[in-house]
Amino acid sequence: PHPTDTNRARWPNAAIWDMAQAEAQGDLQEMRSHVDPDKVKYVHRQEHIRLMMAQVIGNATTLAALEGVQESALPHYLTALADSMAQALTDDPDRASKKLEAARARYRFI
Repeated sequence: PHPTDTNRARWPNAAIWDMAQAEAQGDLQEMRSHVDPDKVKYVHRQEHIRLMMAQVIGNATTLAALEGVQESALPHYLTALADSMAQALTDDPDRASKKLEAARARYRFI
């Protein structure tokens, strides 16, 4: 590329990328699993739900710790936190709607 050209899109590909592109254009059938795509999407979705739930619980527990909540009060704290979150959604339904739609768009592949 020209030394002053900062637009990377105009630079020529490195030889390895040209080789990768040529291979990708070839026959990749032997790499196909033949698993039903809907089953793969289901498993992927379930795993993502499990991961998100673990993150929600972890974040809520960390928030409780930061707020000085004792272990014995944790169940009550989590219920109150859920109520506070629901109230935040009720207080700003437009924001909640936009966030829900953004999440749906982000995970439309599942």
